[in-house]
Amino acid sequence: TSKGVEPVDLSGAIDHSYPITAAFEILPASAALSVPPPSLDLLKRLLTNPTGGWEPYSADVPAPRNPSFETELVRLLEGFSSDGPNATSTVWLSAEEGAGATTLLRSLALAAARRGYPVLLARPGVVRFDFSQLSQFLTKASDILSAADRSAGELPWLVVFDVEHSMLA
Repeated sequence: TSKGVEPVDLSGAIDHSYPITAAFEILPASAALSVPPPSLDLLKRLLTNPTGGWEPYSADVPAPRNPSFETELVRLLEGFSSDGPNATSTVWLSAEEGAGATTLLRSLALAAARRGYPVLLARPGVVRFDFSQLSQFLTKASDILSAADRSAGELPWLVVFDVEHSMLA
């Protein structure tokens, strides 16, 4: 990544009897580390299904529309290093269907991953998810990151919700 952070395998944090990956997609390191050349095929794939894969985003096919969003996201993520959990934030981007919010959110998620921040994206088809399942995964992932000499206490996760979801208590 641009911060020189090495990828960490978090598969050991997934409870296979109740996998977090059924409700969330973990943005893969391969998407953050690769920069394939843009192509007409990648543009067509993006326009056909903006959630169909990371290759168009990795190739920077969707042009940044408003760089201030990324600047603000990076500011919030970096603030976590100095302020810790007190810097936890919820950011809402309201948009009408078809306005490009999915593309923007996925572009921002990739930008964060390229800076070394772990990213979870709620899957669009999941209407409800279990917060305890998410919490358990993040706790195990924190242990794995700490074992890899990554200061997990100073490393915020970006958790992205692109559609309406509700938590099960």
